[in-house]
Amino acid sequence: MEEKAWLKLHSYLLRTLIAAIYLGRQPDSSATTTQNGTSAVSKRPMVHVLRDLKQLFQQHVVDCKHYKLPIKYTIHGPYPTRISSYLLQNHHQVFLLMVEHVLYIHLLYENGFDKADEEEEKRIQTTVVSLVDGLVSKHKCSLISEENGKKTWNLTLLENLVLLAETISHITILAAVCHRILKPMKTSWVKKNKKKKELNIPQPKTFENFNNLTASLEKSTHELHKAVTDINPVFKLLNLHHLNLTESISSEEEDVAMEMMMWKRVEESYQQSAHQVTDLLHHKLEYLSSLHL
Repeated sequence: MEEKAWLKLHSYLLRTLIAAIYLGRQPDSSATTTQNGTSAVSKRPMVHVLRDLKQLFQQHVVDCKHYKLPIKYTIHGPYPTRISSYLLQNHHQVFLLMVEHVLYIHLLYENGFDKADEEEEKRIQTTVVSLVDGLVSKHKCSLISEENGKKTWNLTLLENLVLLAETISHITILAAVCHRILKPMKTSWVKKNKKKKELNIPQPKTFENFNNLTASLEKSTHELHKAVTDINPVFKLLNLHHLNLTESISSEEEDVAMEMMMWKRVEESYQQSAHQVTDLLHHKLEYLSSLHL
């Protein structure tokens, strides 16, 4: 049941992302055009599809609230998913807030800046960034910790960093949708303002707020990138087998050799995962820097 709930949540998330991307490509189009130029049957506006998917995602999160606390399965039970970490650390809130920003900016696209809301404008540059900063700060810690002279392996560190990297990847896509909608709006505003130089019309706050959002996300992504990058040097300085992170199950030479091989594979797996995440975050950093209006 937990695995089905996690897969369903992920399905809603991806469908919401796709709807947002289509909305960004054709923000005002609700009909298709055939090759001969005639209009085909009007389709349901993508903004309505996005709102519905957002509500489905929200409702599913409510339905999954009992998964917030990790379920301890038996040895032969199903392998636990990441749904507990996702909900407990409020990754879903980060995603939903960013979707709300997309919907708000699309509202401005359709109705003009006269519909700008002061509270929504403040939320653009504060809410998402605040949650992401909190998550980055929480997960910037060492892979190996020591308490009362005993070294402990942080089993969830890399998993949490990967989950956060995925969330940043998702909100970067949504930020790009906002940019795609806002860019022609700014171009149009600049052209109109040039014709009315004597009026000296102030620039709508939305442009500045969006730039502040992307700049803050870029800073948070850079900090996360550094946190993941710092994991690799840890392995170069440590020999996991000699840290005595677990009690040896046997003193037999063959068993000891197998245990050493197991820790070596764990080390290689962590290094590979850390490398993949740093590459992902590097590309997101480059992309975020290009979203300035």
